Amino acid sequence: MTNHELFHLSNITSIKEFRDEYTEIVQKKPNRKKIEVKVLALLNLLNSTKYISELCKTDNFEKLTDTSASLYAMKIKMGSSCNIRIIFSYERNGSILLLLFEEKAGKRKTDYSRAIPIAVERLKATKGGKPWQK
Repeated sequence: MTNHELFHLSNITSIKEFRDEYTEIVQKKPNRKKIEVKVLALLNLLNSTKYISELCKTDNFEKLTDTSASLYAMKIKMGSSCNIRIIFSYERNGSILLLLFEEKAGKRKTDYSRAIPIAVERLKATKGGKPWQK
């Protein structure tokens, strides 16, 4: 499955940095195919949802509260070999996949303190450098 196939959904776009991170992290995993199937399933859920709050009631999605931007995390966990987070923006005109990283701390609650500022800057860049506004 190519990045184009994975990220070509009607209400979801991805930035180049995200696609590069996806290639760097996911494409090198021995269980890459299984990860891609799960990612695609979660992206299809996101693509078809009308209410992000409903998705956030599941174990696979959460709203990031340490930012004023409308940022969420998608969690892809497959045993001990894969614990990936995708940070995305959810807005009326669609979602933007901003950042992908591998959670390695093994904590019960992921620390997003380093990832959020990067995602916010990337979101600003998609809006022509303008700060995010509610």
